[in-house]
Amino acid sequence: MNYDVVIIGGGIGGLMSAYRLTKENPEKSVCVIDRGRALDKRKCPVATHKTEACIKCKQCAIMEGIGGAGAFSDGKFNITTEYGGWLQDYIGEKQTIDYIQQVSDILDEFGATQKTYSPSDFEERIYSKWCEDGHFTAKVDRSKPHYSIVIPPPNITGQLHMG
Repeated sequence: MNYDVVIIGGGIGGLMSAYRLTKENPEKSVCVIDRGRALDKRKCPVATHKTEACIKCKQCAIMEGIGGAGAFSDGKFNITTEYGGWLQDYIGEKQTIDYIQQVSDILDEFGATQKTYSPSDFEERIYSKWCEDGHFTAKVDRSKPHYSIVIPPPNITGQLHMG
């Protein structure tokens, strides 16, 4: 089969690219290819409690497949440039927020929750409360062995990633 455009990767970027291409060029045939399994076949051994740590599956059930990791989202949509990448360094924060809002509007068209989350609306208050309650203060018990974490713990896949 021949296509005008083939998009490799069915994460949110690939899906939004395909959507925009077909909206703006309805005469074009667009194909999205992703190496992950169908959503109903994506079962992570860690998430299903079959193992405690990532076993580096050939096809990661969390990260690979149409929708990417967002396919397992809890429904919140982050409209912020506070984390997740550096697009704003290239096109400016205003344009980045505009693109994020466009994605949100498209997702709303297909029934996504309209609930959004902006970290700055909550994190300062929560962080202050954690500090006030002493959550960042170690409780020293010299009878126990030493333990430290040098980097943040990885996500469910067992791998650190940029967003």
